[in-house]
Amino acid sequence: MVMETTEIKTKLPKEYSGYQVNSIDWDVPKDVPEGEENIIRSKYWELPESSLQGWRPFTAFIDYRLFLGPQVAGSYGKGFGLHKDLLGGIHGSRGSGKSEFLSFLLAKKMRSGKPVWSNYPISFFVVEADGSLTYYESMPLDLNKFYAFSPLVRNGAVGITELQYYVEARTSGKAQNRVAGYQIMQIRKTALSFLYDVQDRRWVDKRFGWSNDFDLECTDISKLSYDRKSIQNYPPKVLDEHGNLREGAYVRFFFEDASGFATGIPFSKFPKSYGPYQFAGHNFWDIYPTYFIIDAYEAMNSYKAKNEKQEARDFLANALEMAIDIFLKSNEYEVVAADLWRKAEEIAGGPLDHRNCGRQISEWGIPKRQVGKRGAWAYNLGVLLENGK
Repeated sequence: MVMETTEIKTKLPKEYSGYQVNSIDWDVPKDVPEGEENIIRSKYWELPESSLQGWRPFTAFIDYRLFLGPQVAGSYGKGFGLHKDLLGGIHGSRGSGKSEFLSFLLAKKMRSGKPVWSNYPISFFVVEADGSLTYYESMPLDLNKFYAFSPLVRNGAVGITELQYYVEARTSGKAQNRVAGYQIMQIRKTALSFLYDVQDRRWVDKRFGWSNDFDLECTDISKLSYDRKSIQNYPPKVLDEHGNLREGAYVRFFFEDASGFATGIPFSKFPKSYGPYQFAGHNFWDIYPTYFIIDAYEAMNSYKAKNEKQEARDFLANALEMAIDIFLKSNEYEVVAADLWRKAEEIAGGPLDHRNCGRQISEWGIPKRQVGKRGAWAYNLGVLLENGK
């Protein structure tokens, strides 16, 4: 993937204002009012301000060493591996830190170079060892593409918070649950990890529990009895005005090896929970909106109300997707941008905005490089194949 330097000094806090930013080239969006609702824009997301509850993208700065974790017993390097494509559920009561842990695992997946699709935004900079900044952001999950095994949702990870809204146990016979269940059963064929959180594992369709590679049970340490003498060892930002631990500052979790991928023995054969381990969740507070409001109607119906702008985007995306499919079926895996736009316009029956085409291709995570004497951009469509090219 071609990496370019983007100047975004106006969006960075003073302590990072002189840093080099390593990222794919993109324009820094601004908060733009639309009607009565202010729309917050990031690289991939457009969200109503009210759904974010005060959170903003481009505000989290994470030390690169923290991705060696989660920290166990306060040390680096003893972490939770995601080198395989895994299915996992994170459980716990309200405020236990499960969404915080899910966001970390998805961020860790992005850090490994994999795209992530989620039903809530994740946005953060990594402060590299050399002092530069690398930006990462999840992409909105298109449920229709996910359910249809689209080649555009592969070789990465899908993350869903509050999974019960999508595959509730009480509606296990519904088509949406069945399709989602079948997708999960075959998800390894698409080289995807599927990670989710839900308060009680009984709330979701049992097919998901049966397919899981692991389950994590989380508890917020601030709600437990702990030695008050140790409070002096905590960083100041995790304490409230009364000197008590804030919610989500530290998460205690137990690990169940459901499929036996880690220990070689499935949990059903040897029902042992490993732990407790401790996760310093406060390091990742700012990468996602803690109180993000899930659109329950959209979740239950896999439907998003579309306005004219969204319909135009879908029209362009569908034309590009069909054009890409034609090239792949012809065994053409690296295609010059001009040829790709031309084929998409033939399918669309008219001209398309090439800048928007480029943004859509970037959103899908398709890498590009300059080729030929004139330095034309060519896209490596081969990454969309199951085994790459």
